[in-house]
Amino acid sequence: MTHDAIRMVLVGALTMACLGPAERARAGDPAFTARPTMVRSEEGYRISFAVSAPIDVEVAVLDGQARVIRHLAAGRLGKNAPEPFKPDALSQEIAWDGKDDAGKPATMADRPVARVRLGLGVQFDRYVRKSDVPPFTGYTVAGLAVDADGNLYAAFTLGTRPPTHLAVFSPQGKYLRTLYPFPATFDPAGVADFKVIPDAEGRFNPLLQHRLAYAQAPGFVALNYMTMDMDKRGRLVMASGCDIHEHKENNWLLMLNRDGTVPRPRLAGPNLGCQRDVHLAFSPDGETVYFTSHDGAVSNVGADPGAVPKVFVGDTKGTGADNEHLNQPRGLAVDAKGNVYVSDFGNQRIQVFNPAGAYVSTLTLNAHPATLRVHPETGVIYVVAWSPSSKTFALQKYAGREGPLLAEIPLGKWSGADKALEKPDSAPLLALDARGKAPVLYLGSSSPWASFCLLRCEDQGQTFSDPAPLADLPPDRKNNRLALFAADPANDKLYLSELSAGPRLTGAKITSCMYSGADNKFSPFWLDKCYDRKLVRGRDGLFYRVKDQHLSRWDETGKPVLFAATGEFSEEVDSGDVFREGERDNLYVTPAGEIYWLYYRSRPGEQACVVVLGPDGKVRRRDLVSGLMAPRNLLLDRRGNLYLADNMKPAKAPFPEPVARVPGLDDIPPGAARPGSYRNVMLASYGSILKFGPEGGSARTLGKGQAAAVGETELSVYLGSPMMAVKGLKGLATGVSFVPPSKKASFIQVCNCYGATSAMDLYDRLFVPDAVQHKVRVLDTNFNEILSFGGYDNFDGPGGEKAAGRPAIPLELPLTVAATDQAVYVSSYPSRFLSEYSLVNNNIVRARLTYAAEARSE
Repeated sequence: MTHDAIRMVLVGALTMACLGPAERARAGDPAFTARPTMVRSEEGYRISFAVSAPIDVEVAVLDGQARVIRHLAAGRLGKNAPEPFKPDALSQEIAWDGKDDAGKPATMADRPVARVRLGLGVQFDRYVRKSDVPPFTGYTVAGLAVDADGNLYAAFTLGTRPPTHLAVFSPQGKYLRTLYPFPATFDPAGVADFKVIPDAEGRFNPLLQHRLAYAQAPGFVALNYMTMDMDKRGRLVMASGCDIHEHKENNWLLMLNRDGTVPRPRLAGPNLGCQRDVHLAFSPDGETVYFTSHDGAVSNVGADPGAVPKVFVGDTKGTGADNEHLNQPRGLAVDAKGNVYVSDFGNQRIQVFNPAGAYVSTLTLNAHPATLRVHPETGVIYVVAWSPSSKTFALQKYAGREGPLLAEIPLGKWSGADKALEKPDSAPLLALDARGKAPVLYLGSSSPWASFCLLRCEDQGQTFSDPAPLADLPPDRKNNRLALFAADPANDKLYLSELSAGPRLTGAKITSCMYSGADNKFSPFWLDKCYDRKLVRGRDGLFYRVKDQHLSRWDETGKPVLFAATGEFSEEVDSGDVFREGERDNLYVTPAGEIYWLYYRSRPGEQACVVVLGPDGKVRRRDLVSGLMAPRNLLLDRRGNLYLADNMKPAKAPFPEPVARVPGLDDIPPGAARPGSYRNVMLASYGSILKFGPEGGSARTLGKGQAAAVGETELSVYLGSPMMAVKGLKGLATGVSFVPPSKKASFIQVCNCYGATSAMDLYDRLFVPDAVQHKVRVLDTNFNEILSFGGYDNFDGPGGEKAAGRPAIPLELPLTVAATDQAVYVSSYPSRFLSEYSLVNNNIVRARLTYAAEARSE
């Protein structure tokens, strides 16, 4: 052994002996063989260190108060180590020019120290919430049912906007659990035709059936407005959705056991076409399901496989007012003897038929009956009816199928800001708990404009108690749902839009707040609801917004900061027709105030461009990157490289290998999105991050038989046609979801509302969501994977030490990520819209950054 080699061994041994527990971290992890040193050089300073094996490293310069003044570098060492690290080297030496992150010279009074960390990790820390209230109060109630124990089953959706949550509440109104989306403890063997993505840890990892609806089980694309019902065996019957973001689906009858298992994806028939109102009821023995179909009929079908649906009463070809016809049947109920009660809305009556379908009696009303329930023992009828004279709904109680009216309570005060309950097609849903002396009734809002979500009242004989919100659902839809839109990475702060009323409710209060990760506290922020959807925080600390092809900006207090070139707005970037302009993730501002703006042109041959503006608002370059079909999520590293997400990907490996190994990926599932196969749903979900150098790049569409030229990279779009040739590509990271394809590539991109928003921290590490696999990957600038974290769970996932077999970092649908020096925040909200457009788990997860080892220069 040479003298130098002996010296290195001794130095390494002494270094390891001096390292503290935090530096040594886990046994067997790579560690320092030479601790960091920082010495002066001609260009500033040289920072040196050595490690025992290839690992990811992070290098920073601290001041005397241990604050980071320069985020210098981060990445995985090895053959593909990113700049400024040397490839294939365990000993590293990198330069520091003596300046801080803002480009200002550091002085010796700052007492600079080099800090090197090894082995980035994450630990669940907390949920960022103002309360633990379930995230349902802003949504439409799509269905209600009560089981034999008095527990309430409520389906929540956004009308035709998916996805759906099916939650369970106690008889006292306390939230118990979410049945669907399924919990992480769910056994997929309990669902027929269910598919999961192979998981190395053996965890439940459901494959999405529909990209826009986030459906997990076949047929559960979204739930329709309906009357649900539950039989004595605890089986829920419901109707699937129809209008999914302009993707028309057929209604099917679905069944779900109260333990969450699905005996089959749907009942044997019927195809209900595309109806908004589908009302259902079980026969007393649970062997038959009755349902409304078309405008003038009620049909039934056996609850077991192989049954054929048939018309029970009425006529599918027309309506009428005699005892053999119906006009707009709106509600169904079955009494203990099997008699079927039908709300004949158009004829202002309730029709009763025996189990054979023969007419029994008529209850004539002075209003239009909608949803109804029948007490199984007393025969009392409860109905929600709409009065054409008062133009509002009322809850009514009748002594039996021949009356009289015993009690009534108007629901007008719950109509909301635009008086939604004045609309006859906005009838609240109704459920009945008939166990006690005072039957309990639940009213669920079928309209996102109404001022209530779910109410509870009691039958007090000659009157009803005043309807009140459930214990765990606050009144007036106030829910304080938070949507992440910006972060201050250096100070560990988030900027959040706060919705405190129902979605699209006239006069809805959308405010904003700032969250401090250091002390877990919220404070007010100046953001007005007029700005929230298109606001972005630049690395210069200012807030930017696009409107009418111009940029405006404000400081932290909300004071306007004018552009020097115009005295108000930035220069207009294009006189052409621009669409999808100014979404949050399409704007990036450097610490020096340079503005990189991704926007779309409708001119032929020009799909998308990146324009560059100076801090003065003047355009410096108009086509830094051009020709991409559906890019989003613009990011920039400190070396001027650009990163854009797009649905383009290699034709031979379009999505990650675990997804490719799903059995039957090319099967056509029942009720799936057109064109129908799981593979096509995944192709519409997965994209890539494209890296371009500071000089930019371009893309062009290849004609049939054409090939990419020298210096171009050939990539596939959606189904492989068209193929694109990309020039200037410096790297490609696949496996990013959701990244929808362009409208020009497929109809499936009718709505580009939902897409992944990656984050880049101050060390240029990329935090990339994979919503399909319910995880987040961390990459360096050469796209080496540093780590991945997260696992599927629904709203009930406790996370951290309480997980007990569930994922420690629960992510139902990770779409938006923010990264700071202390933590990474993952939200299940899409970046493009506020939380009123998203019915996911309302969780923003804070995961604390950890390191396997750390050392500082002397």
